[in-house]
Amino acid sequence: MKKRLLGIIAAAVGVLAAGAIAYAQAVVPIVTSLGSTDLVQIIKNGAPVAGNVYANISQLRAWIMGGNSAHSGTPALSSCGGGTPTVSGTDNAFTVTQGTTATGCVATFSQPFVTAPTCVAVNQTAPGTSTPAYTVSTTAVTLVTASTSGEIWQVVCVAHTGG
Repeated sequence: MKKRLLGIIAAAVGVLAAGAIAYAQAVVPIVTSLGSTDLVQIIKNGAPVAGNVYANISQLRAWIMGGNSAHSGTPALSSCGGGTPTVSGTDNAFTVTQGTTATGCVATFSQPFVTAPTCVAVNQTAPGTSTPAYTVSTTAVTLVTASTSGEIWQVVCVAHTGG
């Protein structure tokens, strides 16, 4: 009887130990940041298989924003007043500072979208004083203002399915 009881206890300890090991293997580390050279494995349908692909942070960011990695370039400015107008960011999110005596500005995407993206443009220089006017096409965002200098715009564009 004593041997049988020891056998049952040993089996129970073995099951508990195996459960602890299985639990330890199921812990998934949380990613807190990604660098520009880090890669993320893309596991389609949650089932790891041979042939899974990897994405860098620019590709992942572009995918989240609805486009593809082709939209990671910076838009080009034209008809943006005199002086030195500037743009920074990517096709999906960028900041425009208009030049002198500008009545608008055209930010041409680094790559055209398949369909016109949904964009929101906010004038940071004079918020709330007038409704900012802008139009969006597959190739550009056109910002329209009164004749001013140095107005700052924040623009965010999200592509529709298919880029």
